[in-house]
Amino acid sequence: MSFRDPIGDAVRTEIARQNEAAATALPVPAAQVPASSLPPDLLETKRALEAAMVPGGEYWAHEKNQQAYRDLVRAEQQGATDAVGPLFEPDADLPVAADRYDISAAAGARSMSALDRDIINDFLPVAHVAGLGQRKVTQAIGWALTGAADTVEHFKSLAIAAGWSDRAIDICIDWHRAARKHFT
Repeated sequence: MSFRDPIGDAVRTEIARQNEAAATALPVPAAQVPASSLPPDLLETKRALEAAMVPGGEYWAHEKNQQAYRDLVRAEQQGATDAVGPLFEPDADLPVAADRYDISAAAGARSMSALDRDIINDFLPVAHVAGLGQRKVTQAIGWALTGAADTVEHFKSLAIAAGWSDRAIDICIDWHRAARKHFT
């Protein structure tokens, strides 16, 4: 006596039907990769970074290479013709209120004057609303209070290397420019 499995027979029949349909189906054309929006020099930079992604390669040796690649990929995704910095998100170390920032660790904080403190106190609510966390605020204040404030480009390059968003960088530079006459 043989046992008949009607469900198994139905499944095998359906699988055979699907296999036959797949064998006779027209091939699906491969998806076309859109042309990059990046100009040739940036596209070449992106390709060089991709080539350096081998274990122990130059891509992994420097955070700035990884950041540059992410910025170029973001640009392509958005159809931009220049690198696009990271999206702005509030920092994880954002205090609960502007008056809760601890600026004692900022470079130059020990020698700041009362006027320095007034200018910094004006910056803290702006920084808080902008979502800048403790670390970024401390770095920006240290930059403004010390001789490192000589060049905006120096600060910008450090902030970019640290992964700051364009918005966070602009907020700190705008504050420094507004207070520059005091700090210099």
